[in-house]
Amino acid sequence: MRFVIAGLGWWGRSWTDVLKIHPKVQLVASIDPSAGAREWSRENLAVAHFSDLDSAFDEIAADAVLVTTPPELHCPVVINAVEHGKHVLVEKPLATSPEDAAKITTAVEQTKAKVMVGQGYRFMDSATILRQALQSGKIGELKAIRIFFRQYVPDLLELSHPLYQLQHSILIDMANHHFDLVRHLTRQEFSKVTAIEYETPDNAFRYPASALCLLTLENGLSVLWDGDWCRRHPRTSWEGEWEFIGAEARMFWRGEQDRTKKNRFYPAISIEYPGGTPEKIPFEESIGDRRVPVLDHFIESILHERQPEPSVLDNLKMLRAVFGCIESSNVGREISLS
Repeated sequence: MRFVIAGLGWWGRSWTDVLKIHPKVQLVASIDPSAGAREWSRENLAVAHFSDLDSAFDEIAADAVLVTTPPELHCPVVINAVEHGKHVLVEKPLATSPEDAAKITTAVEQTKAKVMVGQGYRFMDSATILRQALQSGKIGELKAIRIFFRQYVPDLLELSHPLYQLQHSILIDMANHHFDLVRHLTRQEFSKVTAIEYETPDNAFRYPASALCLLTLENGLSVLWDGDWCRRHPRTSWEGEWEFIGAEARMFWRGEQDRTKKNRFYPAISIEYPGGTPEKIPFEESIGDRRVPVLDHFIESILHERQPEPSVLDNLKMLRAVFGCIESSNVGREISLS
């Protein structure tokens, strides 16, 4: 499948390593208006480079576009790609506002091109095991979920990265991973949300980088999400620390830290019955780079003429909760998502 990558920032450049080694991918062009990106592409990719999609499609043939631009640019790039009839794999978040999400939805509904949002956490072995355990009633009826997330983004991204200027970044660019997983694991949709964003003394972002959210699912289940990505210690894995509270037991999904590598964690799942100690579920996570199964699923779905998941319409159900949390934080009250 012939791919064009749109956006050669830090994450886009990293994505090219995934594209170059995939047996069913031919990278035919890169898109980015900056001179630095053009030079980097010339030195590292040896493919045609263009400043915009229109110029690229005038000269090269492509089947799909991988969108790795800054989040606020996803909307015009995705729309441009589908209007050219190209399939699209877009990095999360799909959009940074309800208005942009609506524009993308309208454009996608008017084309046969298929669009997938890169929510990679749902493809992990851990997610499959958790979903099966919940469906089998291993901990009894699920009563509540707690999610605790802590990371320190400045260790990963230079302070010049545009993410530091994105308002509501912790919700738009991080919480959406966990919110998507909640839907995937429970097969339930969100019905209402309450949230606050708050400042911390070690925040490196222009806007608050911490949030506390209480989400309610359609069946009444409560989900507590507590996230901060300017916290040096303690840190969690990027998946976070999850506690599933059942009528008969608690199930935990945590990352066990590699003592030799600062920010490497190994997923572990355990179940604790009343009066007992947590017992690990034996498994070994086979997914290292979460982008690989995302790309596999996207390509196989297109080749077999299926809609890859999550689709735009599916992802909007998660984004509704994200935007609801932002509204709740702004107005200081519970937001109904109905």
